[in-house]
Amino acid sequence: MTFGGLLLTTYTISGCNSKSERNDSELLSADCQTCLNEIVIHSNFPFPVHKRKVKVRIDEESSDFVKMKLYEDSDENPTLGWVIYRPKERKLANVSGYLDSLPLAVDHHWLEKYETCKGIKSKKQQKEQIALNLD
Repeated sequence: MTFGGLLLTTYTISGCNSKSERNDSELLSADCQTCLNEIVIHSNFPFPVHKRKVKVRIDEESSDFVKMKLYEDSDENPTLGWVIYRPKERKLANVSGYLDSLPLAVDHHWLEKYETCKGIKSKKQQKEQIALNLD
């Protein structure tokens, strides 16, 4: 295994850590980016290529939304589509050239990791919200 491969493996395993676990803001940003990547990759977006070839780049980010470009990891880097994630609503949508966005199914495990990473909600707050919704 090459040194670069070791770094990649370590990064993948250590990705999506919460603020309390990391002090370096640059690494925290990379961890949160990893969470966003996983949210998109584990969604039901209609990928025209194998998911392993898909890369995600943040195009625009605010407290209300994160707009991301999906592109193929190849020499040509063709755009595969666009998605928007609204953390306050916990919703991901395909906004690739549609007049109306198309909702996408998401893996709540990665939503929780991203929220924890960004300090949006604690796990206790999430459980309380779920309990309230069941009543």
